[in-house]
Amino acid sequence: MPASRFGKKFETWKNGNLRCIKNGKKFKGRKCARKINKKFRLMEADLYNLQPTIGEINQQRQNFKMSIIPGEKRNFGKCDFEVQNKFVEPSPNIRGDIARTYFYMANTYSSYMDVLVLSTGYEPLYRISWMKALTHTFTGRLEIVESSDSKKIGTVSGQIPMPTVVRFKTGVFAGKWLAQLNTVKLSRKNLWIRDNGQCQYCSKEMKVSNYEIEHVLPKSRGGKSTWNNLVVACGKCNQKKGARTPEEAGMKLLKTPHKPTMTELQIRHPVAALCTKK
Repeated sequence: MPASRFGKKFETWKNGNLRCIKNGKKFKGRKCARKINKKFRLMEADLYNLQPTIGEINQQRQNFKMSIIPGEKRNFGKCDFEVQNKFVEPSPNIRGDIARTYFYMANTYSSYMDVLVLSTGYEPLYRISWMKALTHTFTGRLEIVESSDSKKIGTVSGQIPMPTVVRFKTGVFAGKWLAQLNTVKLSRKNLWIRDNGQCQYCSKEMKVSNYEIEHVLPKSRGGKSTWNNLVVACGKCNQKKGARTPEEAGMKLLKTPHKPTMTELQIRHPVAALCTKK
């Protein structure tokens, strides 16, 4: 997925930033987004979206969309890769890999490619990636209410408008959905979202993949794995606290751990994959 496909979702890409100044001149685009936005840097450097390629082919591909080009000329010899009218046709044996990469990027960084989901009664519920919206539309669970006039999604059979608002066809009403607000699943990702991705002792920012789950009241002393007893911690603070309470270790929590609601988590992370207990 070209960086421009997700980079344009960032304000710094479109309009620049006060910190994006060089030799007295403002700049924007990829360089500004890379300088200002940590999220953009993570997306740009994601190894699932990076593949080795021949320099000439990479230059010809640019940021063109994938499509099927009938009766095209073979400009790259044995390499089955063609470019025509700002569309590119990759080799058949790698099209599955490309599709899976697009799905991965859409699901992993869906907050930059989101679609509003409405209940059967047209009440707003939450947001999902446009990939998920299309998948559930094709399976018949959702229907498209509104689409973008300017944004299109390229498919083998042609281009279709990108959905911006979708609705559950049957069986999902706001009242029933709102009743699940206090049944948010306790998971590593949801705990990280609740604590803003920060160590609750030293406020160090942590990635969801490398923080440590810390028991405020140690398990060795009867502490349970519940919302009210778990916090995000860095390895250094977790080791320092050990099998003691924060008071005994002379360490203070940034805030009291609590069980969040789905609304609270979605405010912190608008399209997080919030799983609820059945």
